[in-house]
Amino acid sequence: ISVTGAREAVLDFSHPYYLAGLASAFPVRNANPWFDTIKAFASWEFLSAVGSLVLVLLTAGFLIWVFERRVNAEEFGEGNVRRGIGDGFWWSAVTMTTVGYGDKSPKTLGGRVVALVWMFVSLIIIASFTGSIAASLTANQLASDAIRKQPVSDLNVGVLRGSAAEELVQNQGGPTSSYDNITAALQALENKRVDTVIHDAPVLHYQIRQTRAALEVAPGVWVRDDYAFAFPEGSPLRNPVNRALLGILLEPAWQDIRKRYLGNTEPTIN
Repeated sequence: ISVTGAREAVLDFSHPYYLAGLASAFPVRNANPWFDTIKAFASWEFLSAVGSLVLVLLTAGFLIWVFERRVNAEEFGEGNVRRGIGDGFWWSAVTMTTVGYGDKSPKTLGGRVVALVWMFVSLIIIASFTGSIAASLTANQLASDAIRKQPVSDLNVGVLRGSAAEELVQNQGGPTSSYDNITAALQALENKRVDTVIHDAPVLHYQIRQTRAALEVAPGVWVRDDYAFAFPEGSPLRNPVNRALLGILLEPAWQDIRKRYLGNTEPTIN
């Protein structure tokens, strides 16, 4: 159990064998980056941007065809309107991406003016389009980071009803959503009904590993909480247990047991 002053007054404790404390759980950042990327590319905002880009390419392709359709017909449709506009679209696309195959090039003054303007406009469009994609792909990451940096008083915190975590959050003036068990609190976090869950660090690690939830425990603990064995005062078992603990804690077997249940983590004080 946890070592506290009130308990020490009526009990004897062994040496602490695990540094615990109250920790915060959050949704995993980029739990599935490939899915997030595909989802971003399938979003309405991204598809709207692609549609706008295609429209601009068609406009530039149409203008270059208007100027080149007679003087440079062999490169822009050979008199066929549909093919000519298609060739213009191809020219505007390879010019925008700076590929520049050279298979089509304007020869008229009007066509070259359109080409010159289009090259400068393309630089702006490509820069804006790239920035929009990057912003879309990193929006969730930034939102997650922003939540983690907010004070507890600004978050809706999931806690175990009647726990030390509930008392901690209420003392800091923050809103709490109390649950009868920690599993329900973590499910609420997965379903985004709360911003974070605060509870004993090892319990959070264990529950998340057991349920394979897309959650993680933030490094550090709010309040240090040492785990130890409790005995009646003056118990003759205390010294033998202490000697056994000092030996076991240095053995690889203990590290393996801890990692199996709690993961490769070692809490630190915030």
